[in-house]
Amino acid sequence: YYGYYFNIHPSDIDILIHRSDYLQFKNILNKQGFRHQNFLSPPTSEITFTKNINSQRFCIDIHFQAVRSALNPIFRHPIDPVKMDNLTSEFWRKSISNNSFYFLTREYLLFYYCLNLIFHHGLRGTDLIAQIANIISKENIDWAKFWQLSEKYQMSNFVYYPLSWSSRLFKVKIPLL
Repeated sequence: YYGYYFNIHPSDIDILIHRSDYLQFKNILNKQGFRHQNFLSPPTSEITFTKNINSQRFCIDIHFQAVRSALNPIFRHPIDPVKMDNLTSEFWRKSISNNSFYFLTREYLLFYYCLNLIFHHGLRGTDLIAQIANIISKENIDWAKFWQLSEKYQMSNFVYYPLSWSSRLFKVKIPLL
């Protein structure tokens, strides 16, 4: 129990999988000692598995969509279902493969973090803002590509907030902001 909502510490690993791979992934996690934590039925677009390691709770969140639908009443459906399916497919197509693992490219990773921070975490905490600032400062972001992606899914207004907070708190340079 965290008490106040804003005290919840966002510390999980998000993994995007195909829905058809869920049972296999669930069995692998269960064999490694992870336990299913969701109590919603049917499950949302995110399913959480946890395991205590050295007295610390470790969470892996399985996603079937590129950005989890928000559970707060303000942003119930940030992207309509068709665009969400398109974005999820685009994430898969634009990922880089390494030994059967897929990683988002820089612009898609930044886009994901911005949307995840605003829709899923409700702008709570500075950890994800710091991650966004770290991506911006360490990676060579193609800002034209990033803004094109944001406009394509009509998310420019939403990514503005995480980017502006990253700029203000961590003094990273963001063109066109």
